[in-house]
Amino acid sequence: MAENKTVEYFKQNLPNVGKRIREARQARGLTQSELAEIIGISDKSVSALEVGRVEPSITQMQAISAATDMPIGAFTGEKAGMLEARFSSLMAEFDEIKKAFDYKK
Repeated sequence: MAENKTVEYFKQNLPNVGKRIREARQARGLTQSELAEIIGISDKSVSALEVGRVEPSITQMQAISAATDMPIGAFTGEKAGMLEARFSSLMAEFDEIKKAFDYKK
């Protein structure tokens, strides 16, 4: 029963999933072609995922999650996943700032 709610929620939020995939890809500085190569699909398929024309499989979501270093929940809009994604993003920014200061020494 809970699984059906999750699937239904995912389907209702499919356009947002695609938008979040695009945002995560761009945040990592990846092109559609680069993400496609990493996860083993065509760049046209990445485009179709990002605009919500097709539903990503769980395997694709796992690969996208790994490639973008974002939890799957960040793509589906789950609050815990969104918080974890934001924390991960902030930590990455902190590491970049730290590297910049270490570089200037």
